[in-house]
Amino acid sequence: MAILSAGELARMQRFRRPQDGARYGQAHALLRRALSAVSPEVAPEAWLFDVPQKGGKPFALTPSGARGPFFNLTHCHGLVAVAVSTIREVGLDAEPAERSAASYDLARRVFSPKEIGKDGPAVWDNRALTRLWCAKEALAKGAGFGLALDFAEIVIDPDRQTILSAPAEIDPSRWRFSVEAAPPGFTLALAWEAD
Repeated sequence: MAILSAGELARMQRFRRPQDGARYGQAHALLRRALSAVSPEVAPEAWLFDVPQKGGKPFALTPSGARGPFFNLTHCHGLVAVAVSTIREVGLDAEPAERSAASYDLARRVFSPKEIGKDGPAVWDNRALTRLWCAKEALAKGAGFGLALDFAEIVIDPDRQTILSAPAEIDPSRWRFSVEAAPPGFTLALAWEAD
């Protein structure tokens, strides 16, 4: 925790549940170390962070104010993960592979009828829904919109790793993604800008 900024330490303390604050701190410490692994001239504790607009995607700065590598981080119960790239924007999301069953009302707000069927499936495949969710969130985070987008407008095929359609804010031809089942017990999705 010694490499975290005063602001990160203060935010860590504001979480209601100590384990959530600890995950936040672990994610940010991992991020700082990962940034320094690709830019070893900057010590982990020296990184600065800025956000271009309220709710926008944060970016890393060196102590001299130069833009650092692209990054994204995610954390959920039992897992903290970071993606860092020196060449393109990235988005990352992780969820436990075995999530509780989603209600149809919730699912139809975040999945398109093409993804779940007009009336919903007869039996929920929670692993498939988790893969869909992770891919959508990784894409939205990578593009800098996070949860501000209508996820039902993002239509994907996680098995073919194809974006079928997206809201006007995202050009599907500019993005790629991968959904993995590793580490064991989690679903991890990575989105990145295409060449």
